[in-house]
Amino acid sequence: MIKRIKLRALLLGGFITLLFVVLLIRVFTLQVVKGQDWHERAVFQWTKKVPIPATRGMITDRNGDVLASDIPAYTVIVNPAVIHENGLENEIIEGMHNILGKDELELKALVTAKDRKGKYHVNREVRNEGWKIDEAKKARIDDFNKELKTQLKKEKK
Repeated sequence: MIKRIKLRALLLGGFITLLFVVLLIRVFTLQVVKGQDWHERAVFQWTKKVPIPATRGMITDRNGDVLASDIPAYTVIVNPAVIHENGLENEIIEGMHNILGKDELELKALVTAKDRKGKYHVNREVRNEGWKIDEAKKARIDDFNKELKTQLKKEKK
C-alpha cells in the first residue's frame, strides 16, 4: 500500500512537473519568440490618435460675461517675385486699391519690393488695410485672385 501511495505521489508529481514545464515552454514562446509581435499588437490597442481641437473663442469672467470674443480675420500678402514674373504689377495695384482702399503708391512699393541683392521678395504683408480683413473682403480678394489666374491661363495659351 505504501508503494501505491508512493507511486501515486510520484505520478502526481511527474504530472504537475510536466504541466509546469509545458507552461514554462508556452511562456517562453509568448515572451521571447513572439514577444515583439504581441508587443506591437498591444501598443496598437493601447494607443489611438485622436485630434483634440483647441477650444478657442470667447473669454469670459467668472460670471460668464463675455470679455473678448474670437472672430476669423485674414491678412493679405503679396508675392512680388511671382507678380513680376507674370507681369501683373499694374493689375494687382489697381485691384488691391479697389478692394482694400490702400494708396496706389504704397501698393506699388509692396508689389515691386526687392531685397538688398536686387531680387524680388517672396512675401510682403499689405499693412494696415490688409490686416484683419473680414469675410466679405476676403471673398473679394479670392475672386480677384481667381480672375488673375484665369487671365494668366488665357494668356499662356
